[in-house]
Amino acid sequence: MARIDTNIFINSPVNRCYDLWCNFESMPKYFQHVKEVSKIGDNAYHFVVEGMGQKLEYDAKVTDMEPDRKVSWESISGINNRGTAELRPEGNGCRMHLIWEAQPGGQVAQVDRKSTRLNS
Repeated sequence: MARIDTNIFINSPVNRCYDLWCNFESMPKYFQHVKEVSKIGDNAYHFVVEGMGQKLEYDAKVTDMEPDRKVSWESISGINNRGTAELRPEGNGCRMHLIWEAQPGGQVAQVDRKSTRLNS
């Protein structure tokens, strides 16, 4: 599996970032590679993402949630992937430690500071 392990500073308080992150259907507003998210069951979602010229789809379930601290997920169909987003306060905002592992046929979208648009 390919692995992305990055830290991103977000100019918004932890609780706001956590609430936005856990509102999965709104992710296309904040992450340029996420094109669509729809709820398909209890803690399960269908994702359409685009990266490196490819449109990729998968279903994922939330495996762990700690309010204002952490969200973890893993795929249940489509692209084999899993990840964790951990948040912690930093100054007037928060720091997100994002780990994402995927095996989508060798192509993994880059996650960088420019791909997020969270501001208070």
